[in-house]
Amino acid sequence: MPKAIDYLFTTCVSLVVVSAVSMVGVILVVGLLITPAATAYLLSDRLDKMMMLAALFGVTSVVGGLYLCVWLDSAGGGAIMLFCTLQFLVVLTVAPKYGLLARWMRLRNLVPQQIVEDVLTTVLRNGKTAPPDLIRKYAGEGKGLGKALRRMVQDGLLRHEEQNYSLTDKGEKEASTVLRAHRLWETYLKSIGTPEKEVHSTAHQLEHLDQAQTRAYLNKKLGTPKTDPHGKIIPG
Repeated sequence: MPKAIDYLFTTCVSLVVVSAVSMVGVILVVGLLITPAATAYLLSDRLDKMMMLAALFGVTSVVGGLYLCVWLDSAGGGAIMLFCTLQFLVVLTVAPKYGLLARWMRLRNLVPQQIVEDVLTTVLRNGKTAPPDLIRKYAGEGKGLGKALRRMVQDGLLRHEEQNYSLTDKGEKEASTVLRAHRLWETYLKSIGTPEKEVHSTAHQLEHLDQAQTRAYLNKKLGTPKTDPHGKIIPG
């Protein structure tokens, strides 16, 4: 079956090339094969939808290119490829997932994970609720903090109640994970002889690493400790 599909696709490509060479030329026919497929890829990850979209963009490229050819009074092959390229550029700009505008919006709304985790642990350490001034004191100030707080409320990690922020069940779970990592790292660093004044700051940097396996390894290596070097309980 796969071999039959391979032969079918090869036959289809051969027919397209033979029929299009007389229209756009030997060189441009390569672009006519690739560009509609690349345009379709920007809109879908599913092969069946991608094939249908590529066929649609191929047809619209020829039809639109012929109208453009008449309007510009130019050669047909060049006008078809020009229209095909314009289609690609438009889709590249506005595609909802892979488009340039979508990527710019994602980067614009991006919130550093470290700020999110610092806010969560600050609120958890303060009894699961904290005023904005306390959060700014421990999580840092700047444009990123306000954006992070708004995003965390939208994502269901925090609740904004009157003048305070409080943890939701989801936020408490994530905060406990980060706090567990921090206290495990403190315990480990203390056990290997790290100077006392460097234990907290080093653990604060290491706690932000996404390392579930590392946490499990530290927990096992340290013999499943219940408290950190300061006597504080390590969350389970």
